[in-house]
Amino acid sequence: MRISKASEWACIVEAGTFKPGNIYPGREGFFDYVVSALLLGKTIERICKQDTVHLGRFMKEAVLDRVTFVPSNTNFGIIVLFVPIAVAASKKIDDLQKTVKKLIHETTADDAVEFAEAVRVSNAFLGESKQGPDLRSEKVITDMEGGDYTLLDLFSVSSGWDTIAFEWVSGFCIIFEGAEYLISGGSVLDLYLQILCEYPDSLVQRKFGEEMARQVSRKAGILLKNFSFDELKKWDNLLYRKGVNPGTTADLVASSIFVALLKREELLTTFLNTLYEGDSV
Repeated sequence: MRISKASEWACIVEAGTFKPGNIYPGREGFFDYVVSALLLGKTIERICKQDTVHLGRFMKEAVLDRVTFVPSNTNFGIIVLFVPIAVAASKKIDDLQKTVKKLIHETTADDAVEFAEAVRVSNAFLGESKQGPDLRSEKVITDMEGGDYTLLDLFSVSSGWDTIAFEWVSGFCIIFEGAEYLISGGSVLDLYLQILCEYPDSLVQRKFGEEMARQVSRKAGILLKNFSFDELKKWDNLLYRKGVNPGTTADLVASSIFVALLKREELLTTFLNTLYEGDSV
């Protein structure tokens, strides 16, 4: 499977899977997520043909390609995670995770600046920066230009409170473990609940505070131990009414699906069969 197609299908499978508090078929905004998936696939197809690697620039290109048609933030976290995975896969080296780590450690200060520019146009919700550059500030890009912050340095600063940043620093450990779980036969919904249980959602924490994020994680753990689809749907309705969207968890799940498809493209049939059986939608 082409890298760009794996990217598109990963986003579509993730969005098409019923996940408490998140987008799925029938929920307002689902079409925007599908369009965003196709737009990101086109961007990935283009950047994977580049001779030189500029992860910050590639992420900015992906955001700009999306906002042309979908102004709302549907996939910034996915872009931040998919781009290094896609570029690493394009190198056609057997150890995909090792290649991702190598690319991340080769990022530059220019990558950091272009990432900051991508944030500014992405419409992503940013909480207060506990330390390091405040990417909400209008002058942050000017302040960063000519500095010595690499993109990895930028993520290292926020890795203590942001799970996507933690993934960058840890070498995408959650994502690659998630991919192996899917390859071994685990379901997308179970993976979502497992990650949500173990890692309080960063987006929920930014919007609603640490206690709400912990409450959501505890509920996911309860449902993992005593699974009930009826209870899951009730919880989904409650989260939706409150506007509580564990979006970071969904981004990690989409990325796990992406890696799984890059390793085992035949899994797409399994994923689609699950969606069409109606168990996850």
